[in-house]
Amino acid sequence: PDGCVSAEWICPPGGESFEGIVHGGLLATALDSAMIHALFARGIVARTGELTVRYRNPVRIGERVTVVAKYCAGMPPLHRLEAEIRHAGLLCAKATGKFMAVAT
Repeated sequence: PDGCVSAEWICPPGGESFEGIVHGGLLATALDSAMIHALFARGIVARTGELTVRYRNPVRIGERVTVVAKYCAGMPPLHRLEAEIRHAGLLCAKATGKFMAVAT
């Protein structure tokens, strides 16, 4: 009802960029996927048009993080969303995205 979706995620071994640190590309993928699922929850099928990611704190392999995405605004077919990844309340990464709805 609030336009948000969330999930817990643990990156398994092998997803490092530096020893023990989750690769930023995997974090970007998790943020993008969360925003797409926030659109799916609204019955909207869309493709990523723009993704901006800010990395704040590293995520370590094996740490449980929470990924949250929320719908911000839309003027169909364009939709704007935000997402973040947190570990123990600490902001690790955040993203904004613009998505273009596609005909189904």
